[in-house]
Parts: sequence; structure tokens; C-alpha cells
Amino acid sequence: MIKHLLLTTTLLLHVGIMSAQVEKTFFQTYDIKNGVRRISIQSTDPYELRPWNGVQLMIETTARLDGGNMDLLGILIKDGRYDFEIEQREEAIVFRSKLSVRPQIKHLGQLCRETVKMFIYVPEEFVILSKSELIQKETLVAKGK
Repeated sequence: MIKHLLLTTTLLLHVGIMSAQVEKTFFQTYDIKNGVRRISIQSTDPYELRPWNGVQLMIETTARLDGGNMDLLGILIKDGRYDFEIEQREEAIVFRSKLSVRPQIKHLGQLCRETVKMFIYVPEEFVILSKSELIQKETLVAKGK
């Protein structure tokens, strides 16, 4: 009876470890240089744009792994899995997800389910034209729109 109870407890602990759900929220900030009139965002993940009174573009990312652990999630974050590449043009800046397609994650031989949610905070001096395009207010006014 004790052996059976010990075996059941060990199996439950093992299954509990394998099916852990971990989540981490982190922030990235990017300077918007003088002269930038347009911002374009190309993200692999769903996001919501929010105006804020800062002078930088700030990205709040919440990454969740079902079936992983915090060490694994920390490595993924450190390796830049959720980072953006920045392409600076004359009067525009493009933020593009570093990975257009992310490889699947396995932990202890099992596939992990990954969920990513982002809020992108944009300086108030920019107007949101669409889900992925922003323009500086001064530029919009100068064009007479």
C-alpha cells in the first residue's frame, strides 16, 4: 500500500512538473530619434497600440509557456525570441519581429504551448493610422488632414 501511494505521488509530481504554466512580463524601450515622422510595426504576435506620454516606444510583452518552466522561459527571453529588429530609414522607422516564424518549444520531450501578448506604447506625438502604421501629428497637420 505504501509503495502504491509513493508511486502515485511520484507520478503526480512528475505530471505536475511537466504541465506547469509559467508566465513572465517584460519591457523593451526604443528611442525615437528626431526627424522620425512615420513608425511601422510588423509583429509576429498580436498586439494592442496604446498612446502614452513618454518619448520612447515601449513594448510590454507577456510570454506564457504551458508545459515549460521559468528557466526555459528565461532562456527564450534572453536569446531574443521576442525581440524586434529596427530598420531606420530617412524619416521612418520599422519595427519588425526578430523571428517571423518561431520554432516549436519542447520541454522534457513534450511540446509546449506558447502564448504571447503585447502592448505597444507609442509617444503621444504620433497618431495611429492603422494597426501597423503611425504618423507624427506635425506631419499630419502639415499635409492638411
